[in-house]
Amino acid sequence: MRRLSGWYPHAVQVHTPVHASWLNQIGIYFSVVQRKVLTPNEFGDLKAVETALLEFGARYEE
Repeated sequence: MRRLSGWYPHAVQVHTPVHASWLNQIGIYFSVVQRKVLTPNEFGDLKAVETALLEFGARYEE
């Protein structure tokens, strides 16, 4: 902890659980995004990626 604060004096170390249900839900969401949105990777530019991700997010929340 002292070594970290020496390198980054304004950093705050926070210990989060590594085995928690919220982590599982995040992992599931990103795996769905990878399969349904990002594969195959045939986007013309970053704006197209942004649009696809935002549209998927809105649809997924329904």
